Amino acid sequence: MAGNPGALTTDGVPLDLLRTEVMDLVERHNETTRDWIGLLCGAPTNKTTANVRIRGMQFQRMGSDTTEPFVQSVPRYSVTLNEPEYFGLAGAITQRAWMKGMDAAEVRELGVECVNADRRLVTNLILQEMLTDGGWYAQSLTPPNFKNNAFDSTHDHYLGFNVSGIPTAASIVQAKHHITEHGYGDSLVCFLNNDQISEWEQDADMVTATAEMNSPLVQRLLEFGYTPSFQLSGVPIIAEDWVPTNYGVMFSVGALPLRWRIEDNAATANLMEWQKPGDAQYNVWNEFVRVGAATVVLPGAGVSMYFNSDTWADASLDIAA
Repeated sequence: MAGNPGALTTDGVPLDLLRTEVMDLVERHNETTRDWIGLLCGAPTNKTTANVRIRGMQFQRMGSDTTEPFVQSVPRYSVTLNEPEYFGLAGAITQRAWMKGMDAAEVRELGVECVNADRRLVTNLILQEMLTDGGWYAQSLTPPNFKNNAFDSTHDHYLGFNVSGIPTAASIVQAKHHITEHGYGDSLVCFLNNDQISEWEQDADMVTATAEMNSPLVQRLLEFGYTPSFQLSGVPIIAEDWVPTNYGVMFSVGALPLRWRIEDNAATANLMEWQKPGDAQYNVWNEFVRVGAATVVLPGAGVSMYFNSDTWADASLDIAA
């Protein structure tokens, strides 16, 4: 056969062709919205701060004279977005691996695993922001009033429940109340680890409380690949092992409570792939780079729950070495 046999897999597929497939896979991965950036953050931004509108305009009582009320601007507060971090992953087919025998399926698996690693990284970065004390309200800020609900600086959206890892209906209702009292009553969803869901599945009343599949919220969740296990107090409950065991998060999907910050170059919104220069050891050598950071910007639009103590404890997530 003409050409370089070293560029073929054991089943005769050129490595250059397989590399093109990996590039296409990365492009499709970047085009999809089935990740937590799309679900919680919306479009990535290169801004250093987010200006968030709050409810603060108020009518004044006027007298019978011609005194006019003072002009009020729309109240806003500014949130400094976390600095983008850089993460890299090298994917390679070594000459030694080729000589031992690699078929096309094994090479394709390399690309799939690199893309899966990116999804794990992005999801854990966003979860780390939500499951670390200080993103939501955490006894440090005084929330603005909503309707006739008033709050003080001890208000906390990191809730601990001493229930031995088994969520109760009361805990979910309390979490929901913490969000709705700020005006984020629409599009609430709750994510729990399968360990917590499996305890609930033994309760027939809970399991039969199925979510309304035709609702706009559930249809949006289905677009992201999530099917609710059931619902409680009107909130779809989703089993998701991205959430660590003994933890749960509830948030308003419609509010987009976080932002995903990138660098000034818009290309950093994507998983970036670089082909490394030739090396005597490698047939194919790609470097994958992810840049970004998540920040909670609507601290009243979500709640994090810990089901193993009445005192909150930050979750420990495996982000990167």
